[in-house]
Amino acid sequence: MSALVLRFPPRRRVDVVVVRERGGRAWLTILHAHGWAFGSRAAAVAAALELGRQHGLRVLEELP
Repeated sequence: MSALVLRFPPRRRVDVVVVRERGGRAWLTILHAHGWAFGSRAAAVAAALELGRQHGLRVLEELP
């Protein structure tokens, strides 16, 4: 029996991310391929924390 072992890069845990919109005033909460726009950083962080709690994920915030 022979086997070929393929090495894949380690998979990173998916996180909820809060970022400022490029060139804009909105804050974005991003999870997978979905995103939500908020008018304030506090609202975006609150939504991200709730999503993180529901899905057992960390919340990452990118500073402006």
